[in-house]
Amino acid sequence: MRYPADRLLQILAEVSTEHRCLVIGEDLGLIPKGLQDDLAAAHILSYRILSYEQDEKGFKPVDVYPVLALACISTHDHQTLAGWWRGADIQARCEHGIVPPDLTEKHLEDRKRERRNLKAVLKAAGLELPAVLSQARASEETLRELTVSGYRFIARTPSLLAAVRLADLTDEKGPTNVPVHQRQLSELEAEAIGFARGSDVEPAAQERDGGNAGGTAAGVIKAGRAVRFIIVVR
Repeated sequence: MRYPADRLLQILAEVSTEHRCLVIGEDLGLIPKGLQDDLAAAHILSYRILSYEQDEKGFKPVDVYPVLALACISTHDHQTLAGWWRGADIQARCEHGIVPPDLTEKHLEDRKRERRNLKAVLKAAGLELPAVLSQARASEETLRELTVSGYRFIARTPSLLAAVRLADLTDEKGPTNVPVHQRQLSELEAEAIGFARGSDVEPAAQERDGGNAGGTAAGVIKAGRAVRFIIVVR
């Protein structure tokens, strides 16, 4: 089944103009050929997630991210960057029987290569890495430093919007959309507002502001009643 794409894009353009808002397309996973070009032509922002921005050479460098995009490390469907580094997503799929043990072993080997590639792309961007960052079992402090470097990387992209995920700041132990990992929404919202006003978002804000203090955290993004992101605007 095919939808009238041109007409739908026209409707989006008209509504976004009327309400003076940006539109972000979830152009992730398996998408029709040419869709990203069509979205860009319609000035609909792409959705660029760090772990998805890889090719046969490794993680894509900071300067190839498109201007018309929201750049972020992960979404509510994913582990935090610390969880990704530990391979928590791979272990969760294995524990729930989604992936067989032999494929899990392959994924764990792939993650070793991905960790090396992430370190390489961060270094290539001129970002500092924790002194000891050689294995999955890094300390919480080390992984927090890695997360800050990750957000500095995202903030250095040309993309118009950079999203700082609340779960990374609060070191949640699982994906936000898995009920067992969800905390009280009021508690998370209070933390989000505090982070938006405080120093935890400052590294990304400074990168957006050319390395100077005073970059602007524009506020929080919610999905329903649940806080998802703090947005830092270029």
